[in-house]
Amino acid sequence: VDYIAELRQAKDKAKLPVGRRVVVIGGGMTAIDIAVQSKRLGAEFVDIVYRRGPEQMGASRHEQQLAQTTGVSIRHWAPALSLPGRG
Repeated sequence: VDYIAELRQAKDKAKLPVGRRVVVIGGGMTAIDIAVQSKRLGAEFVDIVYRRGPEQMGASRHEQQLAQTTGVSIRHWAPALSLPGRG
């Protein structure tokens, strides 16, 4: 959310840092927004990872399709895994 606020206020978006590979966790409108913006800013690969199916996403079908036509990959039914030593 902080990055989106920075993005909205930036006078020169070309100066914003963006990774080559971006992973967004979640399925709401904010997830779609940052994924699409990351792709438009030059990220080579952008994946949205969501633990349920497309019908359960908070983002509308239209927004999901917008993300996909922008080059964002949406991965559904991604199980949550714990990291060693983190429970």
